[in-house]
Amino acid sequence: MLEIISIYLGIFILGIAEVLFARIVLDKKIVTNKIKLILILLVTTIFCTLSYIYFSGTFKTFLVYIIHLFEFKLLFNLSYLKAMFLTFLYLLALIIPDMLWLLMVTTIKGLSDLIYSNEFIGGIISNLVVCLLFIIITYTSIPCRQHSSSTSSIFSTCPILI
Repeated sequence: MLEIISIYLGIFILGIAEVLFARIVLDKKIVTNKIKLILILLVTTIFCTLSYIYFSGTFKTFLVYIIHLFEFKLLFNLSYLKAMFLTFLYLLALIIPDMLWLLMVTTIKGLSDLIYSNEFIGGIISNLVVCLLFIIITYTSIPCRQHSSSTSSIFSTCPILI
């Protein structure tokens, strides 16, 4: 039970980072009220936790992709195409800080990749570090807002440098 709670909290932290990522990339506020935001985050976290526990492989990846797609669609009132693109960017961009954290833990601590995957992946501290790195990379990689006055399209306003 403690492991499930740890997974849930870790995914909830990732959900908060996901919302911050979308706000930075879109340069757009969330179009729902705070109660709806919290409910969407909680439901998304529950579905992602269940998919993490009960599924594996490609199906789990596809299911998590669909969950995040609908989360972006509901929170930011995006078209399906923009939500798909943003979800793809989010999942792709999340790999970079994950790899940085793996490199730091295995190099500094001298742990093997197997110990890292057994002990650190999915942990709350790992998710906090990955999310912090993720937000820093995202925030510092998008300097293009000063050049564009239109925020109608994420394709035309922001050459993302991830």
